[in-house]
Amino acid sequence: MVDKYNIDKMSSNILMKVPNPKTLMMYRRMLKSMQTVFHGDYEMFHKARIEMRRSIEAQSEERDPAKVAELLFQYEETRRILLQGVVQGNLQEDGTYRWKIRKEHAMGAAVKD
Repeated sequence: MVDKYNIDKMSSNILMKVPNPKTLMMYRRMLKSMQTVFHGDYEMFHKARIEMRRSIEAQSEERDPAKVAELLFQYEETRRILLQGVVQGNLQEDGTYRWKIRKEHAMGAAVKD
């Protein structure tokens, strides 16, 4: 599984391509959120990480502060939706799924720990 050391290593690789330090901070936050959402599912974590990195690198030449702020807002919204809207399910032997519900999914309702 991905640990803090690996997240630091992944972040340092993108540092050279992204001039805005806030973008790097958002990338690290996204990595941590993806690690939470895709816990135990390395394939999905890896695919999501690659797509996020491609998206950030595609915008790496952007210098307009207003446009950068808008992109950071969009990344934060994506992170929030990822945490609140993605539920992991595991196929059980009997053909049913067991869902991994986290507190973020409750949206105000009580969730049993």
